[in-house]
Amino acid sequence: MNHSGKSRWRSLAVGTGAALVAFSLGASSLSAASRPQATEKEGTTVERVAKGTTSTDKKTKLTTQKQTDKVVTTKVEKTKGTVASASTKSSTSTKTIPGGKVTTVTKVTTGPKFTTTETTVTTERTVSEKCPAMRGVTDTEIKIGTSQPLSGSAASIGKSHLTAQEAFVERLNARGGIWGRKVKLVTQDDGFVPERAVANTQFLIDREQVAAIWGNVGTAPAVASMVVTEAAKVPFLFPYALDRTVTAPVKPYTFSMATPAYNQNVALSNLMTKTDPFKGKKIGVMVINSPDGIQTLDGFKAGASASQIVLDNTYERNSVTFKSQLLAFKAAGAEVVYTGVNDTQFAKVLVEADEIGFKPIFFGSTGVVSTQSIALSAGKAEGAYSLVFTAPLDSDARGIGEMNAAVKKFRPNDAVGTFSVHGWATGLILQEALLNAGPCITSDTIKTALEKLKNFDPAGLTGAVTFTKTNHLGNVSVILQKVQGGKWVTVGKFIK
Repeated sequence: MNHSGKSRWRSLAVGTGAALVAFSLGASSLSAASRPQATEKEGTTVERVAKGTTSTDKKTKLTTQKQTDKVVTTKVEKTKGTVASASTKSSTSTKTIPGGKVTTVTKVTTGPKFTTTETTVTTERTVSEKCPAMRGVTDTEIKIGTSQPLSGSAASIGKSHLTAQEAFVERLNARGGIWGRKVKLVTQDDGFVPERAVANTQFLIDREQVAAIWGNVGTAPAVASMVVTEAAKVPFLFPYALDRTVTAPVKPYTFSMATPAYNQNVALSNLMTKTDPFKGKKIGVMVINSPDGIQTLDGFKAGASASQIVLDNTYERNSVTFKSQLLAFKAAGAEVVYTGVNDTQFAKVLVEADEIGFKPIFFGSTGVVSTQSIALSAGKAEGAYSLVFTAPLDSDARGIGEMNAAVKKFRPNDAVGTFSVHGWATGLILQEALLNAGPCITSDTIKTALEKLKNFDPAGLTGAVTFTKTNHLGNVSVILQKVQGGKWVTVGKFIK
């Protein structure tokens, strides 16, 4: 599987060290005792460390997990009044639960400037269940599948996304896996072709017997594959797909973290009416000739800048030239042109526009934010705009640093890109669901674990994530990007 102005989010980080899984919310993952009071910052940090083992008795058929789950919550507040010197008070309590015990230790440190309250809740328990047949799951392994465009026009996107997925899995396994079970990622190349994606999905389910399919890239391939996964009752988790129908209406086994194209472009349309350099400009919109392309256009028309649209047209999925559409926009007097294309196609749009002397403000979809779109544009990408729905690479979100470090360690020959962030963020959500699914990891226990997820913050890479039985879409925000100095940088704040 080898392949060659910062945003301010409340962040959740994967900790370092020997622990299997460690998460942190807020300003820092360091304990209060390890930081000087003078440099404290107000905020709340939550760190989770989960480790254990899984085994099945051959006679009783009981699958048993021995779990140690420690959650450390650190709250830092400015000290009220004047305190001459630091003092610490501690208390401990223990209660019995089925299969184990819960120990709570509270430590309050009051200093000249800050009061730090650190609460450690350690749950030690043994959980045993008689499991049904588990697809792709043994005592030592959880098999997960993915289908990516590793060839074809969207190959750079697929490789970027897969790099983060692979690095995430390798780091997770190096820390002990999911209660002792290692994750095996099985990858297939679909070339961004829906028919190949469907065949891959069938292969992963029937031949590989995967427990779930995670992080497929491409709207049309994902929508086609979803029919297969739902029929087989296999979780289809977090495809990079922008069609509203992925989660509306709710599909029992499909969950998404990708802001739909419709939502993205309602937000963008509203922004364009009140923000320079788009305010008052004539707009042209080019979308793919598909249902998600129609949704993109509908989003623009549902937003406040609908009256500014002077022309809309379409292109086919694997188009390699866009000169006819660009000539039409030029004739219509378009001053801003939105193109719902991928990164290599966006570069072609920019080059061809220059060839015909057409110089509007260009805006691309989330699929254009990559080094490829800049490298192939012959210097014509400077000043172009786009948007993303995860933390941008120049963000100070803690997950960006964690992802970069893991890729450097586990995939040193690969590079991260904008699409890597989605792969890493959804890996954190997948990991949380598997940890909470219990000894018996099935389609239904994964589904239930996700539907119980509430305000989970995946390393600051998106906003807090909540799924319910009636809502399987966990993200609806976007943030502007612009090419400045030969790279994509963040401009503005998150919008909905």
